[in-house]
Amino acid sequence: MDNKPEAEAIISTIVEIIKDDKYQNKTIGVIVLQGNAQQDIIHNLLLEKVNSRDYQERKIMVGGPASFQGDERDTVFLSLITANNHDRRAPTTDKDKRRFNVSVSRAKDQLWLFHSV
Repeated sequence: MDNKPEAEAIISTIVEIIKDDKYQNKTIGVIVLQGNAQQDIIHNLLLEKVNSRDYQERKIMVGGPASFQGDERDTVFLSLITANNHDRRAPTTDKDKRRFNVSVSRAKDQLWLFHSV
């Protein structure tokens, strides 16, 4: 599952905060709650839009909640990810709760939620 407009909004925000002095030396993570396709889109857009120096200095990482287990970033962007062809159900199972818990607890300073619901 993927949602390119949501991915583009995340990338646009990351590009802007990298330019902002308030975010100097801040690390960045992007957590995608569902779908490897969305992770790939975000990762590829980041490679296009963010220079390699900023990518490395900010320790930018894109992945699912499990990828961030035991890791933190100063600023985390959370991609809720839904798409037109996706079964929209409330994420209320124990597994969903664990994924949310890991995701929101990875941000040391800020958490930005991006959604298309």
